[in-house]
Amino acid sequence: RHFMQKEIFEQPTVVAQTLQSYIRSVEQQVALLDHLLHWNALINISAVTAPADMLSVHIVDSLVALLPVLTQLNQHPSPKILDVGTGPGLPALPWALVLADKVPSAQIHAVDAIRKKTDTIVDFIQKQSLTNVTAEHARIESVKPKFDVLTSRAFSSLKNFVTLAGGCVKPGGFIAALKGKMPDAEMVELKGSGWDVAEVIRLHVPRLEAERHLIVLRRR
Repeated sequence: RHFMQKEIFEQPTVVAQTLQSYIRSVEQQVALLDHLLHWNALINISAVTAPADMLSVHIVDSLVALLPVLTQLNQHPSPKILDVGTGPGLPALPWALVLADKVPSAQIHAVDAIRKKTDTIVDFIQKQSLTNVTAEHARIESVKPKFDVLTSRAFSSLKNFVTLAGGCVKPGGFIAALKGKMPDAEMVELKGSGWDVAEVIRLHVPRLEAERHLIVLRRR
């Protein structure tokens, strides 16, 4: 636990500055890291196994992507967020822990087609008594409610994302897709989809050399 707090607080980034304002969130992020390590040892929910790597690749990566999303949430009273293909709750759980303090009216729904992964999310929700996040074992095609924000770290192409999940976005809402390298070809494929690239944000994740980008999509 001390390891994770030391790692986060020593990073001279906006992530550290943000989390320093939410001590309760940091304590819960530590619990989340423990949770992910525990379940990964039991049922292999992630290819990442080392604590330091899991911290950077999963938790801090998710938090860095949340920061630009936060700036747009004020346009949506009581925002509803859908995490598609959430896996073990990424970015849903790290986001929920921060939003509980930062945007208490926000609600996150995490969806994945693999039950063992959503079961681990439910386990964490129950143990932490979280009320702003839910999990569902389902394919995106079966999700009926509408959301202000759609996000995903592990969905396929942007075109497939808007084709399969775009119907879940409320009018005036947006998609925040987490990507690795700049997805130039995927953005070209969006032509004729009814969705435009509104913003491309280069993300800087401490101790992660891989490229990370947040692609914001809005209806044309």
